[in-house]
Amino acid sequence: MTRMNRIRLLFASALCMAIAIAPAQEPAQAPSDPAADYKRGQALLWDDRDRGNDAEGVALIRAAADKGHADAQAYLSTLYDAGLFVEQDSEASFRWAEKAAAQKHPDAIMKLAFAYLHGQGIAPDLAKARALLEEAAGLGDVNAMANLGAMYGRGDGVPRDDVVSSGWYRKAAELGSQHGIWGIANMYARGDGVPEDPGECYFWARQLDPGRYPKAPSMQAYCAGKLSARQKREIEARLEARAAKDKRAD
Repeated sequence: MTRMNRIRLLFASALCMAIAIAPAQEPAQAPSDPAADYKRGQALLWDDRDRGNDAEGVALIRAAADKGHADAQAYLSTLYDAGLFVEQDSEASFRWAEKAAAQKHPDAIMKLAFAYLHGQGIAPDLAKARALLEEAAGLGDVNAMANLGAMYGRGDGVPRDDVVSSGWYRKAAELGSQHGIWGIANMYARGDGVPEDPGECYFWARQLDPGRYPKAPSMQAYCAGKLSARQKREIEARLEARAAKDKRAD
């Protein structure tokens, strides 16, 4: 064997030994899915509470929130606000709501709006509250619409404007908001922002839940007392048509 061949043989042997003793590579772990983490975290909190997995559930939701999952961010805000599974912390609730709201999450935008309205975790700021309510209303949130009706009706942080107030109440009412229905019925009863109209007052008041609005029956009676029998029949027909339309939509 020539000298060169011996060198080649020694090199090949050394290479085989290095390969043999090299540690096995761990397979790369796939990155976790924020949506899956969020869903699993919720399951651990609510479906498996008897197993004591609350801390793991919160950790999974937080991991998803840290990765920018808007629903997880909004949910974590709610947990901190209520002190569920975590220590109550209004400031942490506000911070997570801000992150979700930046992604146009309607519930988070509403949470921020109420935080600014009532000074929860932040100094009160009615102008910011109004802007956030308008943003949520633009996304179709009926509670935001009704609350804008209330803000303009009372002049909270904005000049009082019954016309604007009635417009927001009516939008919310047409989408089924009880708060909106109560507001627009009152405005038709008093003639605030709209012409006084006992028929419209009766139409909307008949759709109120007396369990939530104990004064609804007396409002109905007051408005009905100003209507003829024919007018009441026409309104009852409108109510039946609306109920049928809502049923088809469901």
